[in-house]
Amino acid sequence: MRTIATVLLALLLFSPTVGADGGPVIIREIEPVAGPDWLVLDESDIRAAGATTLGELLADVPGIFVNESGTPGGLVTASFRGAAANQLLVMVDGVPINQATNGVADLSGLPLAEFERVEIRRGVGGNRYGGGAVGGVVNLVTKVAARADGLFSLGLGSAGEQRYSLCLGRQLSPEAGFSVRGWLAEHDGWRDNSDSGEMGFRVAARVSLSSHTIRGGYARWTKEQGLPGPRPAEGELPEFGSEEATSLFDNQQEDSQSAVLNYHGRLGGVILHADLGWREHELSHFTRYRSFFPTEDKSRYLTTTYYGSAWGRFAIFEPVELEVGLGYRSSRLEARLDSTVWDADPFDPDERGTTTTTEWSPTADELGGWLEARATPGLFTADARLRVDDHGVYGAHVT
Repeated sequence: MRTIATVLLALLLFSPTVGADGGPVIIREIEPVAGPDWLVLDESDIRAAGATTLGELLADVPGIFVNESGTPGGLVTASFRGAAANQLLVMVDGVPINQATNGVADLSGLPLAEFERVEIRRGVGGNRYGGGAVGGVVNLVTKVAARADGLFSLGLGSAGEQRYSLCLGRQLSPEAGFSVRGWLAEHDGWRDNSDSGEMGFRVAARVSLSSHTIRGGYARWTKEQGLPGPRPAEGELPEFGSEEATSLFDNQQEDSQSAVLNYHGRLGGVILHADLGWREHELSHFTRYRSFFPTEDKSRYLTTTYYGSAWGRFAIFEPVELEVGLGYRSSRLEARLDSTVWDADPFDPDERGTTTTTEWSPTADELGGWLEARATPGLFTADARLRVDDHGVYGAHVT
């Protein structure tokens, strides 16, 4: 990873220059996607908060609780007060990133510098996004260059902490631009086998024509994390820990890639929006422990998700608006567990142990539509929401 950091720094020295006059070229931006029931934090709000991670930023939002595991690079989750972490839907550019295995979104692999806007919806968001949003919604909008430039940042800390990030952006015209971002981080940890490392990159582009904007992007990142445990008891095999603890060699690795395409525009008096996305996430886990006999487990969970949604909003008559939408989500999990048990010496080259393999592949598909009516007479707002999906589940909400 240190080699990659050197390459990133070298790329910075050859970052593209600004157009002919050397000044910024601004892309025209139409109205934000978020509605009036959203809290929107833009880049100025993020800078004012002084947060360096997404978890730190959300922790300062009233009503949001952020939970971080005790190891550097470990799991970071968020939830609204009164709701669980698997009830908060987290999206990047309108595409959910919650895991199919437990419904939780890990925020540790999402650098705050990647986002130009954080949109937060309190309360039930299930009318638009389904059952996974009963505890609220957080949508992260990635940056696309507003000018042609390069930016490099470096952070150092105790216990061997190192953070690098690089952004290169270029304007192709006043209406179009793209950016490439890369980052990596390393930490030696505070205990044996608690070191972590991650790296990733994201490519994003945006084109604005009149009242229509199209955004697209691709991202990939990988993370390795040691899983510490208590030191083995005296007389136990260090490689296999004790009956109460895992070994000092446990670790997990995550690999993720995603692609997204967004459209937002206005056609006459109708506001239109659409999201398409694909995400693949692989989690590999390795552990050794002592039960009755030394045991080694290797597990792999590969989740593939496809997502699409589209909605239109228009005024029926002043001051009543109507929103109609349709959404689809398909997830497939491919899981495999190889468990090897030694009833003799596990370090004997002639003793191969007994391996048991378990595989399963659950799938989940959801197709749903929603209807929302909103009226804003004077200083008051009233709305009614209805959702129906293909499982025969429906819900209604009036405020």
